[in-house]
Amino acid sequence: MPRWRDSCGQSWANKKWRWPPSAHRVPRASIAATCRTTEKNLAVATIFVFRRRLPGVERPYRCWGYPIVPLLYLILPAYIFVTMLFKQTLEAGTGLAFMGLGVIVYALVFRNSRPMVPERTDQT
Repeated sequence: MPRWRDSCGQSWANKKWRWPPSAHRVPRASIAATCRTTEKNLAVATIFVFRRRLPGVERPYRCWGYPIVPLLYLILPAYIFVTMLFKQTLEAGTGLAFMGLGVIVYALVFRNSRPMVPERTDQT
């Protein structure tokens, strides 16, 4: 038997070598999808927050179909996210842990800075 064949007669080049050799690896795409979904939902939720807190501020763009379209955009990915929490618990939990770590690091880095809040103008 040639040296480049194993005991079953297969070539070493046909084997798939992975490191670390673990069957329970966390797919990075699922973690990224968790973070992306949460980030986009928070960004869309700011539309509602800013319109309630700062009603008189001039906005550089208009949100088409407000409030129905942004609300649908919040509900549908939230459903996907909750489904992911139940079906892919490890991946979703890892993504949330990374985001939580990011929030903690952000809070530590910017703990002494003042928040950037636009001045409120009373238009009567």
